[in-house]
Amino acid sequence: VELYEPEDQLPPIGDPTDGPLTDTLRDGPLDAPKDPLGLDPMPQKTFDFVIKVNLLGSFNMLRQCAAAMAKTEPLDDDGARGAIVNTASVAALEGQVGQVAYTASKAGIVGMTLVIARDLAPAGIPPVASVAGSATKRAASTMSTG
Repeated sequence: VELYEPEDQLPPIGDPTDGPLTDTLRDGPLDAPKDPLGLDPMPQKTFDFVIKVNLLGSFNMLRQCAAAMAKTEPLDDDGARGAIVNTASVAALEGQVGQVAYTASKAGIVGMTLVIARDLAPAGIPPVASVAGSATKRAASTMSTG
């Protein structure tokens, strides 16, 4: 389900007898590499679309899931109700040439996650942002599976 327009809604979360919604993951990066300031600039519509899908989609998913999770009973004595994981990217911290839209969208996810974590702390719903990149992928590929 795409959730980058404000009116986009999550599908029904399921039968309450299945248990509470305790986690969600928003994934599916979208990139539109171009030279934004050079001879072949990225069209504004392309930049807007990447921001809509990656950043606004992540926010819309997070806000709807957090609202549903906040209505559930805590899972433990500390008041935890689950967690929300957003997929950012190492590009949020160090983007590459031609990735202005992607980098901006992923940096937005990192930035909003910190503020939303503070907002949701009283409800026991910690959002986190994964900033995996090529270095972490290389490190993971060298780990022993035995």
